[in-house]
Amino acid sequence: MSLDSKHTYRLSEVGLTDSRPARVWITPFDRDIGAHDHDFHEISFVLQGRAEHVTDAGTFRISPGDVMIIQPGHPHWFTKFDELVLMNVLYLPEWLLEDLNLLLDEEGIVPLFFSSTLFSAPLYKPALQFPLLPDYWPGFTGELMALARERDCENPSKLLLKSGIFRIMRMIVRSLQAHDPEFAKFGLSHEVYLTAQHMENILREQKPYSDDDCARAVAKSPGRWRKSFKEQTGCTPHEYYLQRRMIRARNLLVQSRLNLTEIALSLHFSDSAHFSNSFKTATGVSPLEYRKTYRRNMP
Repeated sequence: MSLDSKHTYRLSEVGLTDSRPARVWITPFDRDIGAHDHDFHEISFVLQGRAEHVTDAGTFRISPGDVMIIQPGHPHWFTKFDELVLMNVLYLPEWLLEDLNLLLDEEGIVPLFFSSTLFSAPLYKPALQFPLLPDYWPGFTGELMALARERDCENPSKLLLKSGIFRIMRMIVRSLQAHDPEFAKFGLSHEVYLTAQHMENILREQKPYSDDDCARAVAKSPGRWRKSFKEQTGCTPHEYYLQRRMIRARNLLVQSRLNLTEIALSLHFSDSAHFSNSFKTATGVSPLEYRKTYRRNMP
């Protein structure tokens, strides 16, 4: 089967909402689901069985204990599977990225799980797999089961869901660091870190963005700073800010009761019409359609 003939799975189709922004499910393979990609990050853990995992980077054997991370837009499929059972994790990235300053301090988390959301290109391999450290198996599967149970509660705790996902991500990063010594050295440069941190501050404080102000915050000349940032991330600082602002808007639409005008002004759009047009251009849906899709339990 060609990876070009694929089906795209959408985040809007998998049942994530404001009260249940994460999901874990078990997938036993009793049929070939064919080549597919996603508009979201997929984290999969091989609970049992074996298979061949076909990606745009090649074909790889998978077995119990393997972790697979597929970034958005990269097709893959499974073939020659034998009693294969996967545990899959999905989450609303904007919900977790409200803690971006904290995540920036955690080596490897942003490059591995959020770079495709934040930047123009992934900062690490767009499709990879590696074995989870054996010492982590009991805790990892326990966290996955706990996440599944919590999500199915009548009133799931978003604090427990979020902390569980962060623990899973930490175990994955440490396993990858042990498997791939090069990844142990991988991270955002201090300059990119300071830039992202500065933009988090101006978004939270509802201040306007300025290239010159941002360059001063990282103690660089604007031209050199813009060039260096783009070389590392694939986007200019201003493009990154626009993307980060839109992620913030998505979170406010789902997690807050602010109306469109209040969201627009808090993010320094000129008015709600400007915000709505920009949002639809970036996401393909209007702000109200996005809110309707993901917000189910908030008046």
